[in-house]
Amino acid sequence: MATRTIEDSKDRLVTILVAPLMSCSARLPVYLLMIAALLPSDRVSLAAKVGLMLLMYVLGTAGAFGFAWLFKRTLLKGAPPLMIMELPPYRLPRVKDVFLHMIERAGIFLRRAGTVILGISIILWFLAAYPKAPKARRRRNNSRKVSRVARAMCSSRRSNRSASTGRSGSA
Repeated sequence: MATRTIEDSKDRLVTILVAPLMSCSARLPVYLLMIAALLPSDRVSLAAKVGLMLLMYVLGTAGAFGFAWLFKRTLLKGAPPLMIMELPPYRLPRVKDVFLHMIERAGIFLRRAGTVILGISIILWFLAAYPKAPKARRRRNNSRKVSRVARAMCSSRRSNRSASTGRSGSA
């Protein structure tokens, strides 16, 4: 899908062939599991395992660059494309503008998240404090009320979130 924007069909094919070889952060857990499964911890030091993981990561990237170079030199020869890109002049932002933008974004966050957090806190406080019951039943009833409200809030937030992302209710 990402290669649709590449105009030259040969460059597009090289990109499609090389993309699976590139190392990315999603491969790190796979590398970790392979190392943990294949190398027992009593025989191989931690430094050797870290070095092996780094080597796997670098080999994937180097292999991708190597195969891309090989494909472009042998199988998919062609004239090198001209790359002309105009960039606007870069200007360093003023500290005042950065500070004002940061304050504005923090205010928006506090208004959005703060109202929800404050509202839920007030509701939970009210349910935990009222009505006053005898001490023996008070603890049992409060925990039931709070857990019912918390479950209802979580399910309503989950349904709101799934409705906004277009997913079904099961997560």
